[in-house]
Amino acid sequence: MPESVLRLTAARDYGTTNNTLFTNAGFVADDVIAHTGLSNALGGFYVAPFELPLDFDPSYPADLYFWHQPNSDSLIDGQFVSMHLEMTRHPPDVPGLGNIQHVLKWPVPAAWKTRESKRVLVAVGSPNTYAAGTFTPGQLVGIRLARNGSSVDDTFAQHTRIADVLTLHYHRRCQVQ
Repeated sequence: MPESVLRLTAARDYGTTNNTLFTNAGFVADDVIAHTGLSNALGGFYVAPFELPLDFDPSYPADLYFWHQPNSDSLIDGQFVSMHLEMTRHPPDVPGLGNIQHVLKWPVPAAWKTRESKRVLVAVGSPNTYAAGTFTPGQLVGIRLARNGSSVDDTFAQHTRIADVLTLHYHRRCQVQ
């Protein structure tokens, strides 16, 4: 049951957003493509649809991560960013249960600096993004990630950058059936 990672790249804009780049310490080229998460609108991206590998082990949970960075320094503690994740499976295992939505109220780190990128686990109310049994090997999956800056739960006044890649961490079967 070794762990594997799928890298899922942005394929299309969603809502109010634009393309941007992560910023670095000034001596490294700004080559990480990202989408802007506006502080006053809903916006992000869809990843390219992907098929779960046949060695995907559905008896274990799976975790989804994204990379996040502020456009300017955070000067106030106790702020939150509201992130919305929607996942659709085709075909769904159970009719009517094809979509799963998460609303993540992510606590902004104290004194979060402009060039400080954070890897964020999307988990709401449990230690994992998706419980065991959520997926079936070979399913076609679509994912949308967006910041909802207009939500009352989003109190971070600055725009953010969301890297154009998500990573899905999962366990592999030792032997494909």
